Amino acid sequence: MTNLTVVGYEIINKVGEGAMSEVFSARNNGADEIVAIKVLRQYFKDNQSYISRLKQEGQTLSLVSDDRIVRFIDITKTSDGRMSMVFEFVDGKNLEQLLQSNCTSLNPLVASCIISEVLLGLEEAHRHGIIHRDLKPENIMLTAMGRIKITDFGVAKNLESQEMTVTGIIVGSPAYMSPEQARGEMVDARSDLYSLGILLYKISTGNLPFIGNNYQAMVSAIMQGTFTSPEKIRPDIHPELVRIIKKALSKDINGRYQKAYQFRYDLMKFLDHIAAPSVTKVLERFFANQLDPALYDSENVMRTIIERANEAFQANDKISSIKLIQQAINLAPGNQEAKVLLAKFSNKTRIHLYIWAGIFLAILLGAGATITFETPKQVLATKPFVIPIPIPTPTIVDKHKPPLLTLAKKAEVVQEKAKEQKEEKSKEKITVPTRVVFKVPLEVKVYFDGVQVMNPEHGVENVSPGKHEITLIKPGLVPIISNIDIIEGQTTTINAM
Repeated sequence: MTNLTVVGYEIINKVGEGAMSEVFSARNNGADEIVAIKVLRQYFKDNQSYISRLKQEGQTLSLVSDDRIVRFIDITKTSDGRMSMVFEFVDGKNLEQLLQSNCTSLNPLVASCIISEVLLGLEEAHRHGIIHRDLKPENIMLTAMGRIKITDFGVAKNLESQEMTVTGIIVGSPAYMSPEQARGEMVDARSDLYSLGILLYKISTGNLPFIGNNYQAMVSAIMQGTFTSPEKIRPDIHPELVRIIKKALSKDINGRYQKAYQFRYDLMKFLDHIAAPSVTKVLERFFANQLDPALYDSENVMRTIIERANEAFQANDKISSIKLIQQAINLAPGNQEAKVLLAKFSNKTRIHLYIWAGIFLAILLGAGATITFETPKQVLATKPFVIPIPIPTPTIVDKHKPPLLTLAKKAEVVQEKAKEQKEEKSKEKITVPTRVVFKVPLEVKVYFDGVQVMNPEHGVENVSPGKHEITLIKPGLVPIISNIDIIEGQTTTINAM
């Protein structure tokens, strides 16, 4: 218990502390609700800089509403006049506590699920122009129900505000800073995504990518941008997850993920590739200590893929079946179950294969699509399964064609008309249509402002400039929703491959 009193609240006990403030659990006397109260430390009571920072956090959180971001409730004061903020109470542990209780690192599957959830909350913050600037294990909470909560927006920056944006002022935790943040430069959403790359590296391997004995050494390591590849520390980490981490940690700001949804989309593709359960199930099992440690093992992944392929085969779902078989063969070229299933698939579909594959591929290739499977970058040791395409019937030339002289005269007339039309068009004002095109896997459905785009590759034309909502839906995964700014007279490409 504590002697601290806050008007309207009954303090229960102290649950955390930082350099600037202490956090207490309390009961809201009016609503009989358990809340968390962040109280400014006594020696900062009259410090206007810290008071402003606490107010800034409240103002920032009042702008966003997302289940993955801690909910702001009220600003109040203690009986001795200290500034205090009231938040929802999160019953759980932060990532730092989880790391300490799990021998410094987590199952890469769990790590990927945690970061994918953080990215969902972060996307909402970024949509409101809010950059967190201090993403680290202590500021990510995992509730008893397996839900993620992003906390501590005390040094967050609103891109539309002039507060806390002075170039040269370095804020945040050094170990998780982006190069531009460490230099004290202006930052945007990409800085947060870099910090999440460091966080993913840390919770997957147990090590930080950049280390130093002091602040200057740490910043120097970040600036240099070289780090030990994750699989050198943890050999069982999947090559695709290694690729994702390396992209997130690109020193070149244009070489890393530009948007939160892009980062998350790659993680969800990876989770789908290893046949993982839903993110919610993984996190619930993990927090309840019921997660099978072998869930990430290659043998378990292969078993799950084979089971899904068999289910698709029995349901006569040819596309899903062959895709899963191909995935299994890529993971383990010598796997006998995959080979047997491929033989069964070939025998069952041999009669109808030419017709089905010919029509299917003709449509895709006619639209200029590229057919790929979501597989890791491994060289196939087996002969690829090739679907034959019917040979088109040759065109029959008319034997009764007109004389060459007649054709020549007709060609002259056509050329003259074409020249006239070209001259007329050159006199007209050239207008460039505003367009949005999409590069997405075949199974992904695209919605533009709530309306499905039937031909994503062709896209949407004559789009009005300004903000528009993009929704990507892949079967079995949580939809990705993002807002984009469209510039008049330009073609915007949404690449989610």
